[in-house]
Amino acid sequence: MRKILTHLLCVFWMVAGSGFLLADSFTQNYGDTLVSAKIFKTQSRGGLSDKVEVGYYRFDGNGGVTFTGFDVLPSLGYSNTRVYAKHINSAIRDLYPNSPLNHPLTQDCETSDMGNVLIPTKSYASRTGTYTFDGSNLEIDIHPFTIRWANAGDGWDTGRWELQNATSNISSILTVESFKGFAYFSDGLGSYPINFDSHFDQGSLSNSASAYLGHIWSTQTGGQVSVYDTLKYKGEHKLIGAAYTNENKDGQVGDPNVYGSLWYYNLSNPDHYDVAISQNTDSSGNVNVQSIKDNGAFVQNTLYFNRYVAFPTLFFGNIGHIFHKAPKQGYESQTAFNSRRCWTDSDSIWTQGHLYMHLGAWNQNRISHVLSVEVSKNGAYPVISIGYGKGQFR
Repeated sequence: MRKILTHLLCVFWMVAGSGFLLADSFTQNYGDTLVSAKIFKTQSRGGLSDKVEVGYYRFDGNGGVTFTGFDVLPSLGYSNTRVYAKHINSAIRDLYPNSPLNHPLTQDCETSDMGNVLIPTKSYASRTGTYTFDGSNLEIDIHPFTIRWANAGDGWDTGRWELQNATSNISSILTVESFKGFAYFSDGLGSYPINFDSHFDQGSLSNSASAYLGHIWSTQTGGQVSVYDTLKYKGEHKLIGAAYTNENKDGQVGDPNVYGSLWYYNLSNPDHYDVAISQNTDSSGNVNVQSIKDNGAFVQNTLYFNRYVAFPTLFFGNIGHIFHKAPKQGYESQTAFNSRRCWTDSDSIWTQGHLYMHLGAWNQNRISHVLSVEVSKNGAYPVISIGYGKGQFR
């Protein structure tokens, strides 16, 4: 019997030493999965560049950590990725008949007008490193960055952690100029496939309510975006929870005639109305705001739901600007040109919109919070944004 106990004790210590059975006070109190979104501006050999990271940390309870997710590397040569699914080809509901702009919403999009859904171009990432926790600060060292997280201390959003510091651990060739990051602890990674009705905090199309509310920072603060732009506070972050496309995890479309719904901003709402007004910039860079006109823009929103079994709560969104008098491309029909109620296949500022990656924190079998990053090539340099949101029923 003593030999059996001794053998079992040796096995326990061998396994514990490998990290499989250990759980330090940090993982006991907070859990072993932290979902995060981060943006770094770095300098290497005299040149600035941006890097966006979306993914999760898995802590082994013994000082070891693995980051799994996606890297997005905006650059002057960056382009977005088209996926198989096309945008909505269904009757658009006129949710706001009293809109200040008379806009007929009775026609279907024509098949020839429908453009592919676009998502940020990214590459798979898997990196290992170490972590320490001093009771309030979580420090993670994974090449090429050493970063420090701390709870935001926000009474409205008690679960949010924010990036407090980021340095390069190869400072001789890479330095960190600026950074922004948010994170939430998650009960694992969720389950695939997402049940949209039960796993996602729904918004209401009838009153423009949002499923998740938070804040967003962006390089786009008006005018041309350049490689030197830094993130500035953009405003409230809203995520509508009632529209999605039909591409499955393998990138195949099951039924090309079945799509999610299309949603227009409420032009009777002053905040939304501002999105659709006509603007122009004078030679001094001042933006002159005018009343809404034919060359104003509606904004439509669709969610492109999850492609990856390994990332059940990661999904893509496109907030598209539909300009009534956008230049007509040769392959677009007159219907698209006159009404602008379809996304086309044109990779231009007129039809591309803003491309988001949303990563959810999974708690009590629902997505409780979301982290959002945007990388949109709709100008000379990609627009870059980062934000967070809390489910409206939380």
